[in-house]
Amino acid sequence: MAFPGKKGALLQLPRVPANMIELVSSTRKPLELIYQRDGTEVARQRATFAADSRRLLALPRILDATGFDSVRLLGTGRSRHRVEQVVLMWDADAESVRP
Repeated sequence: MAFPGKKGALLQLPRVPANMIELVSSTRKPLELIYQRDGTEVARQRATFAADSRRLLALPRILDATGFDSVRLLGTGRSRHRVEQVVLMWDADAESVRP
């Protein structure tokens, strides 16, 4: 999926037990992730990629209580962004590093 940074893209996601999200982006530009439930923002998180196209992030703990059904991906300005993959997963070892 490709999108202009300022406009962003909205991804509907399944409601599954998850404490990690993995993003794959060939453009490797910073992204703002806005987690939503029924169209209302419940949490925000920033993803930076540096030299790697993959980024694994621990989901914010607030999402355990509120849940989420979509994530809006926003980039910077008019830059074009590309995200090839978004994966939700559960990792018991990640519980200690969740924000």
